[in-house]
Amino acid sequence: MRKAGYIGIERDDPRKAVESMKQAALRIKGGASVLIFPEGTRSPDGRLQEFKRGGFNLAVKSGCDIVPIAIRDSFRIAPKGSLRIRKGSIGLSIGRPVSLSGLGKRDIPRLMHQVRSEMLRQMGSEPSEPTVLTEQTQPAA
Repeated sequence: MRKAGYIGIERDDPRKAVESMKQAALRIKGGASVLIFPEGTRSPDGRLQEFKRGGFNLAVKSGCDIVPIAIRDSFRIAPKGSLRIRKGSIGLSIGRPVSLSGLGKRDIPRLMHQVRSEMLRQMGSEPSEPTVLTEQTQPAA
């Protein structure tokens, strides 16, 4: 993960977490793409959980757009609490970018609601305009 440029966030150490967020914001400003799972953990039943603010703080700090991506049925393939990977299919919906132009920290709750609503829409039915991809997964050897 280090070679791939992974930036881990130390949840147990606030100082290290802040430093990691600063590093991530600098990388994003430099053109790097970052994948964030705003729930902070896997869902046990496939339902979208409440979002945490960290990824949205990072997006506002770096000034980048957010592209909502919804993953459906991955909980069946990689259940929470298990390292076992099962054979199956997932759905992946990629939404339109949400512009953060002119937004600040005070706008984060509204932004979180907007992105979460879009992801719920993506998960509820097949979207007509965003790209929909389906991936087949194979069990680990």
